[in-house]
Amino acid sequence: MGFFFNGGAQGGQLDLMTPMGSQVARVHWTDTEAWLQTDQGNRRFNTLGDLSQEVLGEPLPLAALMHWVQGQPAPDLPAPTNTQAKSFEQSGWQIDTTDIGIGRLIAQRPASTELRGVTVRIRLDR
Repeated sequence: MGFFFNGGAQGGQLDLMTPMGSQVARVHWTDTEAWLQTDQGNRRFNTLGDLSQEVLGEPLPLAALMHWVQGQPAPDLPAPTNTQAKSFEQSGWQIDTTDIGIGRLIAQRPASTELRGVTVRIRLDR
């Protein structure tokens, strides 16, 4: 699956595409709400986190991912911890930017008693 992204935490758009280039969904957001557009219609959510919980089954930090794919901590979240060369931890997620120069990012949330463990692997075409 591919995507086209434009924007930041305060607002933007994300188009999700099939490997053949057909659009599957479009997500628009502002700092106060988010919308999901699919073949089945439009749905409104209070936050990107609410949208990801409903659609993906997990509350993913989509706004933070916008910064993480640039190899930077999200400025609107608590300061990163466990910073090492090419990795940091923020809001319970371990971000590995070792291969960010070649367009790869790995974000992992370890399992806890409240949440399942999740690994997000992103490959960017630059």
